[in-house]
Amino acid sequence: LTVEAWVKFESLPGIGSAYTIAGKWDSGIDKRGWNLNFDNGNSVGGGGTHLVFQADTTGNNSAATNGNTAWSPSTGVWYHVAASFTDGTPGTVQLYIDGVSQNVSYVVQNATGIFDGGNSTTISALNTATAPTLFFDGKIDDVRIWNVVRNATQISTMRGAELTGSESGLVAYWELDNNPNDTTPNGNLLTLNGGPV
Repeated sequence: LTVEAWVKFESLPGIGSAYTIAGKWDSGIDKRGWNLNFDNGNSVGGGGTHLVFQADTTGNNSAATNGNTAWSPSTGVWYHVAASFTDGTPGTVQLYIDGVSQNVSYVVQNATGIFDGGNSTTISALNTATAPTLFFDGKIDDVRIWNVVRNATQISTMRGAELTGSESGLVAYWELDNNPNDTTPNGNLLTLNGGPV
């Protein structure tokens, strides 16, 4: 799996909170698959802000990998973020900021794959059993989900280019140019919730 997005923060999360960028992670009903977020001590110990990618094998967080890298973004600035997860025993995470591979630390490292349940993919909020939470305060653009591991060269070279939607391994691509349509033939239409613009 590889997930990519452009993000611009209007504020940063307070201590003990996080902003969701994109994920297939429903914490309320044990359907955790994967999640890319910006964290301020919510799931990463030791304090400080981090770009975080979580993957779960079982769906209930009993076999999860939390790969993170310290990051202190500025508000009002566009950044490209990406995460890849490679299956293995355990699986491994790589994180990228503006096309540059980051040093990754692991809080837990025992997920061997990604749970594929009936939960929805979300952008800018985390699903729960009762209501979405951990909303992203800012702008998100050009969200891409791949069923392959993209390498550093591919991510760096293509992060500023708009895609056609037919690229090999691309399973969802939301340009978010004033519409929720998926540019790939897979037709993953987003449902707008809470008045996003």
